[in-house]
Amino acid sequence: SLEMDSTALAFALSEDPEDYECEENTGDLGRGVVSTLLSTIGETATDLQAWEQALRIVQELAPAESGAALRVEPDGRLRFVAATGPKAAGVVGVVLPGGTGIIGFCVARKVGLVVSRPQRDPRFFGEMDRITGYATKNVLCVPVRDPQEAGHVWGCLELLNADSNFGRSQLELADDVAAALASRLARG
Repeated sequence: SLEMDSTALAFALSEDPEDYECEENTGDLGRGVVSTLLSTIGETATDLQAWEQALRIVQELAPAESGAALRVEPDGRLRFVAATGPKAAGVVGVVLPGGTGIIGFCVARKVGLVVSRPQRDPRFFGEMDRITGYATKNVLCVPVRDPQEAGHVWGCLELLNADSNFGRSQLELADDVAAALASRLARG
């Protein structure tokens, strides 16, 4: 079930298990290297720099063709504050209604997801692909949530199109990056 508490990580579920197969391939990253990378998020001067640094790190830890950092606006909408990849320039600044797509689901439910065939997932917002001309093949998305304040979510980090499907280890690494970003944002 995707109804989980705020600390749970979930893989999207489907009636067809092959839709969500995952390959566990993160390489041999030492915890020290990861800790050093995560500490750079806390050293950023501005919130925007923290979002951008978190996106760079998550994409380094879970390589993907594209990525995005989305912030929850005061009215609940989701704003693309940073992006990487071939269509990045066209999405930075775009604002979507709260609850839109896989990103909206992750933010609302405070749960990370890996979706290997997004076009077959009812939560997928294919309009972004149509607008940008981008073809989303797989998605990893984690909420940026305050572990101390269960109700607060700043937004999410999303990766698109890994060479092979994202796996649980990439989801956990992305969640670590999101937690480091949340700690930085909580300090203001």
